[in-house]
Amino acid sequence: MITEREIVDQLTVSVSDRVSGTIRETLSSIIQDEISKALTRALVEGQFYRSLNAEVIDSIETVYSEIRAVKRIISAESSDESINLISESDSILDGIIKSTEKATLTILDYLEEIQSDIKEIHGLLDGGNIPSCREKLNGMERAVIQIMTELSFQDLTGQQIKRVVQSLKKIEEISFDTYVTSEILKKSKEQAPEKNIEEIRQKTREIVEGAKTKKGKFDQDGVDSLLEELGL
Repeated sequence: MITEREIVDQLTVSVSDRVSGTIRETLSSIIQDEISKALTRALVEGQFYRSLNAEVIDSIETVYSEIRAVKRIISAESSDESINLISESDSILDGIIKSTEKATLTILDYLEEIQSDIKEIHGLLDGGNIPSCREKLNGMERAVIQIMTELSFQDLTGQQIKRVVQSLKKIEEISFDTYVTSEILKKSKEQAPEKNIEEIRQKTREIVEGAKTKKGKFDQDGVDSLLEELGL
């Protein structure tokens, strides 16, 4: 005859087996589901950051292309000597500065030569040596022409500097656009990770373009203000 104790033990074992099986199945399902979600998130985030990196790289390539274009234009407009100075320099501005320094030193040399000739002419006039005076005056005339030539290159240098400034403004705009776009993309992704990447990117472009239309351009205060307005 089965005792009450044995019945309780059998029921306990039966219930325990069923519960254990159910728990195992539930835990297995939960773990698989969480692993699947984690992998999906990792893939989406990986795709997102690859996309973000691609946009940053594109911006860097645009900046580099802008610098190369300006350097080509300036080299095409410069004299052979100036081209060599620009090509040998680490930057366009270094080349322009070296070219300007060389022209300035050349002008100073000619001025010293003229000053010396003037003193000699005074002595020649006192001695009545007119032919030598004429020769010195001809030399001074040539020096003045050389000075005027060097000064004309200064006008070209001014134009080159203007081109560099314009290029720097463009590079600044590209850099700020990239910075703002990256910040908005990252913050938007953090706040709404379930959103589609293309949807986030499109929304970001609309925000940035809208802000540029209103303000004309970005400065650092404008960037901070825009991110604050967006709650980012």
